[in-house]
Amino acid sequence: MVLIFVADSQSTRLNYILNEVLKNRLSISYTLTDNLAYFTKSHMRKINYSAVLMEGCLNIPAIPLLYEENIRKQVIDVQLDSRYKYLFFDVKLDNTKFVEAPKQALPFDMFAASFYLLSRYEEYITETFDVHNRFKATHSLAFQNHFLTIPLVDIWAQELGEIMEAYFSEIKVIASEYRALHTFDVDFAYKYKGLTPFQFYKKALGSLFRFDLKALQSQFDKNKLDPYDSYAFIFEQLHKYKLESIFFFLVAHKTTTYDKNLLPSSTDYKTLINQ
Repeated sequence: MVLIFVADSQSTRLNYILNEVLKNRLSISYTLTDNLAYFTKSHMRKINYSAVLMEGCLNIPAIPLLYEENIRKQVIDVQLDSRYKYLFFDVKLDNTKFVEAPKQALPFDMFAASFYLLSRYEEYITETFDVHNRFKATHSLAFQNHFLTIPLVDIWAQELGEIMEAYFSEIKVIASEYRALHTFDVDFAYKYKGLTPFQFYKKALGSLFRFDLKALQSQFDKNKLDPYDSYAFIFEQLHKYKLESIFFFLVAHKTTTYDKNLLPSSTDYKTLINQ
């Protein structure tokens, strides 16, 4: 068990990210306190997460982000680092009151930086969206600083685990294990198969009006596999590699301009779901 000194032990943001990094990724149990006197006198293994250095504990710098309740634009300067790959929210703790200052364990507020990335904080403050009113990946901090494909939070957590093991000899970090879960969203199961007569001929008329004879031929070719019917391949791969999977089916009782799903009453749709 590790005792962590924080400015506000009830902070929702703080509790979320500590649980995510320490418990879920490193399997480290901890308890929080915002009572400085209690923290100072405690003989537990201690982490100081604040803006001031303390003696007899592991010092991790803190910025105000995890104690704020509003969402605002953050000034972020991403820096390359040989150990942490990329880092931001870097800060130096106050060591003016020490003759021989305790060491700062991390050069940046790893918890605030991890919260910023995992919560998708920047998506709440953006003013630029794509044509579907979605946040654009090209506008993300990760894309603009070349770490979009790097599991930065996991790298930081691993480094923190090594630091804690070195500082607290009794602590043994248990890294989280990788688990793959394949999910399939089946919004429109087949392109032609299972359509109601109205849907079928409406689609045919659409192809005819567009002079898309190839699509029209494909629709009426009973011997040709439906263009969206890739399920045999999917099932084969899942079985071959023993992959865990979940299928999500859209079963709305009506269609819209954008949701053109098969109706739940469709025999072909029921057969696929049962399969």
